[in-house]
Parts: sequence; C-alpha cells; structure tokens
Amino acid sequence: MSIPVTLAPSQAINAKRGCALFFPASTTYTIPVSGYYRLSALGAGGSGGASFSSGATAPAAGGGGGGAFCEHEVYLAKDTVLTITVGAGGAAASSTVDATPVNGTAGGATTITWPGALLLHAGGGGAGLSTATNAVVATGGAGGAAVGGNSVNA
Repeated sequence: MSIPVTLAPSQAINAKRGCALFFPASTTYTIPVSGYYRLSALGAGGSGGASFSSGATAPAAGGGGGGAFCEHEVYLAKDTVLTITVGAGGAAASSTVDATPVNGTAGGATTITWPGALLLHAGGGGAGLSTATNAVVATGGAGGAAVGGNSVNA
C-alpha cells in the first residue's frame, strides 16, 4: 500500500499552475522552478487487531489509528532536492487459533525533507489491540501526529 505525497506548486511547474504530483513510493524530487510550493504529506494508517473464537469466549479487537495529515507552503529555489519518504500501512493482523488474539501493527510516517531542514512529518497511525474476551477492552490505535508548517491531525 502506498500513501501519496502531494507536491503542488503555487507557481508554474513545467508551465502549469497548480499541478499536483503524487509519489506512491519513497524518492527524491528536484524542484524545477523557484517559487512557492504547497507540500502535503499523509502518514499511513495502522492495522486493526484480530481475534478468533469458536467457543464460549467472545473476543474483541480495535481498529487501527488513522495517519496524520500535514501541509505547508514554502518558497523553494530551483534545483533544491526534496527527499520524500512514504510510510507503509500497518500489516494486516490475522488470528486463526482459537482464543489467540493478535494485535495490529502501526503505520509508517511520511516525511519530506531538504538539505538542512525537516519540512513535514506526518506520523503513522497506531496499532489496534485485541483480546480473547470481551470482558477486557480492546482499544483502537491512536491517530498519528503531524509536525511541520501548518499541521492538522487527521
């Protein structure tokens, strides 16, 4: 699963105003034209927990937390190289053994950096928990946290 990073310049990119680029995998990107750019990042979601029961117990599992979203507008000079790291979604949890719960896994962070600066960091969502009985609460994962620019938690 890939989480897109949006790189939409406020000024022309290849003579197109408002062009949006999506990066489904980690990469570097060289700024083609000096100007203001709106950078967006979305952290990957965590996976939910899993629990299986064929008997009298009633298992419970919580959902994974959502990844954070953050966005920032910044002036970037031509030939600035951005390093974009795309976080992976939490791996699916599976429980096939009676009364054996399995917790989910956390999602990865998505970051955008350039030499000497961390522009954006959108944290991944937390893992959902699970339990073999509904007498115990199986909490959902916490949402990711955002850092950089004008940050908004998803």
